[in-house]
Amino acid sequence: MEEKNRLLQIVLLAKEKQKEGTCLKQEHVEKLLNDRMKIRRVSKNEYITTEYMEEKKVYYVLSGSFLMMRTSKDGKNNVMDLKQAPQFLGIDKAVMPEEDYTFSDNLAKESCLVLEIDREYFIRSLKEEAELGFEIIKVLCRRLVNASYRADRALFYTNEEQLMIYLMVYWSNHHGGQSECTVRLKNSYIAEEIGISIRGFYRTLDKLKKEALLTVVKGNIVVTQEQIKEMSARCGDFMNYKYHFE
Repeated sequence: MEEKNRLLQIVLLAKEKQKEGTCLKQEHVEKLLNDRMKIRRVSKNEYITTEYMEEKKVYYVLSGSFLMMRTSKDGKNNVMDLKQAPQFLGIDKAVMPEEDYTFSDNLAKESCLVLEIDREYFIRSLKEEAELGFEIIKVLCRRLVNASYRADRALFYTNEEQLMIYLMVYWSNHHGGQSECTVRLKNSYIAEEIGISIRGFYRTLDKLKKEALLTVVKGNIVVTQEQIKEMSARCGDFMNYKYHFE
C-alpha cells in the first residue's frame, strides 16, 4: 500500500504546484521515491525518451517543457505538440499491445525533471489505487479534448487565426506574469504545429507584423499582453472558454 501511495502523492504534489504556478523541485520528490521509481534531470535539447528506448518505464515529466515529435527515415520531423509539465509519457506502451501503440521522440526545450516509474509497478498502482486511476483518466481526457481543438482549428480557422491561437496558448503557458513573452521555438516547428507550410507561415507572420499584433526580435516572435488581448478579441469565444488571459 505504501508504494502506490507514494506514486499518488507525487502526482497530487505536481498538480498542486501547477495550480500554485510554482516549480516542483527535486527535493520535493526525493523523499517520496521508492525502489520502483527514480528521478533524473534532462538538459535542454536532450531527449527525454526516443522511440528506440526499450526500458519498460512510464515517465512523468515533473517540470519543464518538451516537444513531442516523430522523425521519418529520411530525417523529416513532424512536431506534434509542445507540452508543459506535468505530463505522463509511455502510458500507451504500458497498457496496450505493442502493435497498437505509437512512437514519439520527446525533446526537452528546457531543463526537465523526470520521474521514471517501473511499468509493472505503474500498472499495479492503477489497479489498486482508485484515486490515481482517476487522475490518469483526467490526463487522457485532456489529451482527447486538445486533439479535438487542434482538428477544429484546422477546419474552422484561417492561417492568421491559427497562429494567433497558437501564440495565445504559448502566452498562457510561458509569460510568467511578465508583460512580454518571447516564443523560443524555431519557426519551422511552429509552422508544423499549426499545420501550414513554411511559406504560408512567413506570409502569415508578415501580415500579423503589419497589423502590429507581434514583433520579431533576432528571429523569435515576441508578443505583449496588449497584443494577446487583441488576438483574443479577434478569435472570439473559441478561446475565451478554454484559456484565461491575465
